[in-house]
Amino acid sequence: MKPDTLKILYSSLLKIFNSYIYEFNTYFKEYLNEFDLINDLEKLNQAGILNSKSLGILNSKSTVVPNSQLINVTNSKSSLILNSQSTNILNSKFTPTLNSKSLKQLLKNSVITAPLAGISDNTFRIFAKAFGSYLNFTEMISSYGVYYNNKETLKLSFISDFERPCGIQIFGFQPEILAEAAKILEESADLIDINMGCPVPKVLKAKSGGYLLTDENQIEKILKKVKNTINKPLSIKIRLGWDYNNINALKVCQIAQDCGVGLVTIHGRTVKQGFSGDVNYEKIKEVKSKVKIPVIISGDIDSPQKALNVLNYTECDGVMIGRAARGRLWIFHDILFFINLFLKSLKDNLNLGLELDSNLGFNLSSFKSFKSFNFEPSLDFKKEFAVLYLKFLVFFLGEEKAVKEFRKHFAWIFKWIKNASKLRQEFNTIAKLSDAVEVIESINSG
Repeated sequence: MKPDTLKILYSSLLKIFNSYIYEFNTYFKEYLNEFDLINDLEKLNQAGILNSKSLGILNSKSTVVPNSQLINVTNSKSSLILNSQSTNILNSKFTPTLNSKSLKQLLKNSVITAPLAGISDNTFRIFAKAFGSYLNFTEMISSYGVYYNNKETLKLSFISDFERPCGIQIFGFQPEILAEAAKILEESADLIDINMGCPVPKVLKAKSGGYLLTDENQIEKILKKVKNTINKPLSIKIRLGWDYNNINALKVCQIAQDCGVGLVTIHGRTVKQGFSGDVNYEKIKEVKSKVKIPVIISGDIDSPQKALNVLNYTECDGVMIGRAARGRLWIFHDILFFINLFLKSLKDNLNLGLELDSNLGFNLSSFKSFKSFNFEPSLDFKKEFAVLYLKFLVFFLGEEKAVKEFRKHFAWIFKWIKNASKLRQEFNTIAKLSDAVEVIESINSG
């Protein structure tokens, strides 16, 4: 493909994002009217808690946009105005610089993309960024593969300007190997992340990922060695502990803080739990209250309502979204929208009658049917989204591989469509872009 193809695709992505904003805002205004929330919001605005100028919610000529760093929607036609950051991205001049200070300042109440094996590729990260993710991560990369110059491993570390800031996540056991891999990769990365929580058996067998939580001394050796080797910020992703008899997230975070780690993400389950059982937000709240470095919370956060309650309850600096973003990358926008609308305005004003939930802080009951808010974009939008996502994959992977890779995304995007199973079977026989687009465009809601 031509060098400018990615820029053209990205411009199309911004237009699709603009279409989403229009649909979302139309729905939200109807929602406000249906549940008579305008009066509640006006009262809060009069009390000086909501800023109608910055939020644009009370102005009938305005629409609401959460990520002012990326876009600004100004009228009912939802016209898109790119600021200098977006323009620089299109001009390939955008190279953000992260350090410990900027991480702490910019991560507050942010939404971050999780590193997902087999999913968090360039296309996924570009779409996540466009829809509001502050920080992306590559999928987990073997430090041994990097150290021994494995070409397929190194391919996973490529990051385009359209998905930054982006960290590269690595895993391993030996401090020297991890440090050398981090040194090799840091030129491409905006930060280096070490996985210390993965529960996958083959990773545990290699004494990596979640296995490291059983050896705090090894964790300290790794962090000291890597931190002393690289110049870019260092972060870690952990779990609560190996099992509920061995909860040591706080101790690990204190070790990380002492070693100069700038950010820690905690998944609220133990390694032995895998992805089953309940997430324990109470333990993460405890960690956050006792460390100074930014803490990102992860685990079963699948809606704006859940993100708000978890952030308010734990007082963490942001949320990491993983599986909930599959096939619905617009979730980043929706969570940011409600963080800006409710959490930042109401966090210090719980005396206004908001009921307290014993498990997760406030529940916004003053806003009546807040829990009923569940926006789903139109089928036409999803079809346009899917076609463009596939075209991005073709750019990075080539046609045949991209069409095969898109099969899982097709299933996620059109999960609730009538005859979805039959459509998936048909799509799984396709190898050409033109045929794939034809199937997508033929989908109807009948």
